[in-house]
Amino acid sequence: MKKFSVFFILAFLLISFSPTYLVAQNTKDKEIVLEVKNERLSQVFKRLERMTNYKIMFITEDLEQYDVNGKIRAKDIHDAMNQIIGNKNLEYVIDKQFITVSLKDSEKANTPEQEPIKVQGKVVDENGAVVKLADNEITCMVQGPAKLLGLEGSNNTDMTNYRDNRHRVYHGRLLAYIQSANEAGEVRVKLTSPLLKGTEVVISVGE
Repeated sequence: MKKFSVFFILAFLLISFSPTYLVAQNTKDKEIVLEVKNERLSQVFKRLERMTNYKIMFITEDLEQYDVNGKIRAKDIHDAMNQIIGNKNLEYVIDKQFITVSLKDSEKANTPEQEPIKVQGKVVDENGAVVKLADNEITCMVQGPAKLLGLEGSNNTDMTNYRDNRHRVYHGRLLAYIQSANEAGEVRVKLTSPLLKGTEVVISVGE
């Protein structure tokens, strides 16, 4: 008799109590030089991503009004971000290799629900053990007063667009970054993949 393994996706909310200030990196950053000629801020961030090991998360609508012009010469990622953002009504937080950019709002900064929500997905077997060899493509759908900022599997060789709602797990794991809106309600985060049993996390925000 053949034995078939049943795999499914397990997801849970990662609670983070880290404050909204810049987190210093232990790695040494190389000098960053960018020549920018009236480029959209979102495009500048994409160029910065290609030059560094950082991934920059943002809501496109927050950056639409901003352009960047001039030469950026920075000693590290903090200096580069400060020069690029300048006096724009934006702020950023660095968490390991991820940078989250959002509108600067003192009231939002004081409300925990405005911090990015992290949902971790795992591919597990029937015993609940993580399948470390799994590299399935996962689709993330978000319903309710929130938006998907991006997905990441911590695989530095994966060059796919992490701001898409589809991404491959790495060593059986995937992390979704969710930005809640400034309103109360339920946010449903669904993770699905062909041949795998999907899962859903319900998160109450704005309460």
